[in-house]
Amino acid sequence: MKCLFLPASILFVSFLNGNYSVSTKTSSIILPDASYLGSANWYESSWFGTFFETTNSWLYHTNLGWLYIPSSTTNNLWIYNPDLKWLWTTATFYPWLYISELKEWRYYSNQKGFYTPNTKQWLNKSDLIAQFTSSLYTSASYSSGNLVSNNNLSAWFDRSI
Repeated sequence: MKCLFLPASILFVSFLNGNYSVSTKTSSIILPDASYLGSANWYESSWFGTFFETTNSWLYHTNLGWLYIPSSTTNNLWIYNPDLKWLWTTATFYPWLYISELKEWRYYSNQKGFYTPNTKQWLNKSDLIAQFTSSLYTSASYSSGNLVSNNNLSAWFDRSI
Protein backbone atom coordinates (compact mmCIF):
# COMPACT_ATOMS: atom_id res chain seq x y z
CA MET A 1 0.00 0.00 0.00
CA LYS A 2 1.24 3.49 -0.83
CA CYS A 3 -0.15 6.69 0.65
CA LEU A 4 0.00 10.09 -0.95
CA PHE A 5 -0.76 13.25 0.99
CA LEU A 6 -1.63 16.33 -1.00
CA PRO A 7 -0.47 19.21 1.25
CA ALA A 8 -2.57 21.88 -0.47
CA SER A 9 -5.69 19.90 0.27
CA ILE A 10 -7.18 17.83 3.04
CA LEU A 11 -7.18 14.59 1.11
CA PHE A 12 -5.25 11.43 1.77
CA VAL A 13 -5.10 9.09 -1.21
CA SER A 14 -4.24 5.46 -0.49
CA PHE A 15 -3.27 3.07 -3.28
CA LEU A 16 -3.68 -0.66 -2.74
CA ASN A 17 -3.40 -3.19 -5.60
CA GLY A 18 -4.11 -0.55 -8.22
CA ASN A 19 -7.23 0.73 -6.45
CA TYR A 20 -7.40 3.91 -4.46
CA SER A 21 -9.47 5.43 -1.71
CA VAL A 22 -9.76 9.04 -0.65
CA SER A 23 -10.28 10.23 2.91
CA THR A 24 -10.56 13.64 4.48
CA LYS A 25 -8.19 14.62 7.30
CA THR A 26 -10.33 16.35 9.92
CA SER A 27 -8.37 15.76 13.13
CA SER A 28 -5.05 17.23 14.14
CA ILE A 29 -2.18 14.81 14.70
CA ILE A 30 -0.36 17.20 17.06
CA LEU A 31 -3.35 18.44 19.08
CA PRO A 32 -6.18 15.90 18.64
CA ASP A 33 -8.58 17.99 20.73
CA ALA A 34 -8.36 20.90 18.25
CA SER A 35 -11.39 21.64 16.09
CA TYR A 36 -11.09 21.30 12.34
CA LEU A 37 -11.88 24.64 10.65
CA GLY A 38 -13.09 23.09 7.39
CA SER A 39 -10.19 24.24 5.26
CA ALA A 40 -6.94 22.48 4.27
CA ASN A 41 -5.40 21.45 7.61
CA TRP A 42 -6.41 24.52 9.62
CA TYR A 43 -7.38 23.89 13.25
CA GLU A 44 -8.45 25.84 16.32
CA SER A 45 -7.34 24.73 19.77
CA SER A 46 -9.29 26.10 22.73
CA TRP A 47 -6.02 26.81 24.52
CA PHE A 48 -3.31 27.05 21.82
CA GLY A 49 -5.12 29.08 19.16
CA THR A 50 -5.35 28.75 15.38
CA PHE A 51 -2.77 26.80 13.39
CA PHE A 52 -2.05 25.10 10.07
CA GLU A 53 -0.65 21.58 10.44
CA THR A 54 1.77 19.92 8.02
CA THR A 55 2.58 16.21 7.79
CA ASN A 56 6.12 16.50 9.19
CA SER A 57 5.57 17.90 12.72
CA TRP A 58 5.78 21.53 11.59
CA LEU A 59 2.82 23.82 12.06
CA TYR A 60 2.12 27.45 11.36
CA HIS A 61 0.66 29.21 14.40
CA THR A 62 -1.16 32.43 13.49
CA ASN A 63 0.66 34.37 16.23
CA LEU A 64 3.94 32.52 16.89
CA GLY A 65 4.78 31.63 13.27
CA TRP A 66 6.39 28.36 12.16
CA LEU A 67 6.84 25.85 14.97
CA TYR A 68 8.31 22.36 15.09
CA ILE A 69 6.66 20.01 17.58
CA PRO A 70 8.57 16.69 17.57
CA SER A 71 5.96 14.90 19.68
CA SER A 72 3.21 15.83 22.03
CA THR A 73 0.61 14.59 24.37
CA THR A 74 -2.75 16.25 24.12
CA ASN A 75 -1.82 19.02 26.54
CA ASN A 76 1.99 19.03 26.77
CA LEU A 77 4.20 20.59 24.08
CA TRP A 78 7.90 21.00 23.48
CA ILE A 79 8.05 23.56 20.68
CA TYR A 80 10.95 24.64 18.48
CA ASN A 81 10.78 28.08 16.88
CA PRO A 82 13.67 29.02 14.53
CA ASP A 83 14.07 32.37 16.33
CA LEU A 84 13.04 31.61 19.91
CA LYS A 85 14.59 28.11 19.99
CA TRP A 86 12.99 25.65 22.43
CA LEU A 87 9.81 26.52 24.31
CA TRP A 88 7.60 24.43 26.56
CA THR A 89 3.99 24.84 27.59
CA THR A 90 0.86 22.93 28.50
CA ALA A 91 -2.86 23.50 28.24
CA THR A 92 -2.81 24.48 31.91
CA PHE A 93 0.00 27.06 31.62
CA TYR A 94 -0.43 28.58 28.14
CA PRO A 95 -0.05 31.50 27.34
CA TRP A 96 2.89 31.13 29.73
CA LEU A 97 5.88 29.75 27.80
CA TYR A 98 9.05 28.34 29.29
CA ILE A 99 11.88 29.85 27.23
CA SER A 100 14.64 27.24 27.33
CA GLU A 101 17.36 29.67 26.16
CA LEU A 102 16.70 31.87 29.18
CA LYS A 103 15.62 29.16 31.62
CA GLU A 104 12.68 31.43 32.47
CA TRP A 105 8.93 31.70 32.03
CA ARG A 106 7.37 34.45 29.92
CA TYR A 107 3.73 35.36 29.46
CA TYR A 108 2.84 35.66 25.76
CA SER A 109 0.30 38.08 24.29
CA ASN A 110 -0.05 38.39 20.52
CA GLN A 111 -0.75 42.13 20.95
CA LYS A 112 1.96 42.99 23.51
CA GLY A 113 4.70 40.37 23.09
CA PHE A 114 6.47 38.63 25.97
CA TYR A 115 6.01 39.73 29.58
CA THR A 116 8.97 39.47 31.95
CA PRO A 117 7.60 39.14 35.49
CA ASN A 118 10.77 40.12 37.38
CA THR A 119 11.14 43.42 35.47
CA LYS A 120 7.42 43.91 34.80
CA GLN A 121 8.23 44.71 31.15
CA TRP A 122 6.74 43.67 27.84
CA LEU A 123 9.34 42.75 25.20
CA ASN A 124 8.82 42.26 21.50
CA LYS A 125 10.26 39.14 19.87
CA SER A 126 13.49 40.88 18.77
CA ASP A 127 14.19 42.24 22.26
CA LEU A 128 13.54 38.83 23.78
CA ILE A 129 15.95 37.19 21.32
CA ALA A 130 18.57 39.85 22.13
CA GLN A 131 18.54 38.59 25.72
CA PHE A 132 19.78 35.19 24.49
CA THR A 133 23.18 36.70 23.68
CA SER A 134 23.46 39.15 26.56
CA SER A 135 26.17 38.48 29.14
CA LEU A 136 23.43 37.90 31.70
CA TYR A 137 22.35 34.70 29.95
CA THR A 138 25.50 33.49 28.20
CA SER A 139 26.31 30.02 29.46
CA ALA A 140 27.66 26.79 28.06
CA SER A 141 24.57 25.04 29.40
CA TYR A 142 22.24 26.99 27.12
CA SER A 143 21.53 25.67 23.67
CA SER A 144 22.98 27.22 20.58
CA GLY A 145 22.72 26.67 16.88
CA ASN A 146 19.79 26.21 14.59
CA LEU A 147 17.55 23.29 13.91
CA VAL A 148 17.37 23.38 10.13
CA SER A 149 15.83 19.99 9.48
CA ASN A 150 14.22 17.08 11.26
CA ASN A 151 17.49 15.15 10.80
CA ASN A 152 19.34 17.61 13.01
CA LEU A 153 16.99 17.13 15.96
CA SER A 154 18.86 14.24 17.61
CA ALA A 155 22.20 15.98 17.03
CA TRP A 156 20.82 19.07 18.74
CA PHE A 157 19.71 17.01 21.74
CA ASP A 158 23.12 15.32 21.92
CA ARG A 159 24.86 18.74 21.99
CA SER A 160 22.46 20.00 24.65
CA ILE A 161 23.14 17.23 27.15
